Amino acid sequence: MKEQLIVAAVQMNPKSLLPEDNLDYMKNAIAKAKKEKNADLVVFPELSNIGYIKERNKIFGRQYWKCAEKIPGLTTDGLKNKPKNLAYM
Repeated sequence: MKEQLIVAAVQMNPKSLLPEDNLDYMKNAIAKAKKEKNADLVVFPELSNIGYIKERNKIFGRQYWKCAEKIPGLTTDGLKNKPKNLAYM
């Protein structure tokens, strides 16, 4: 068991309704955390895959609903090829 766990907390402003762009950002953040800090765990904010609810109307609500992912889905599949010895949360 490791005596020390290195955790990287990623602060990001997810792009609303653009899960592919957010996934690319997350992958780059993971690679950077591993390379620069040798992170064991990388933590992202909630809704980092599709962004936050910014509007309260039916049109935005439908678009937001369409971006909801099943598990497995775009984000989980995109993050499963992670560097060795790195945990996701």
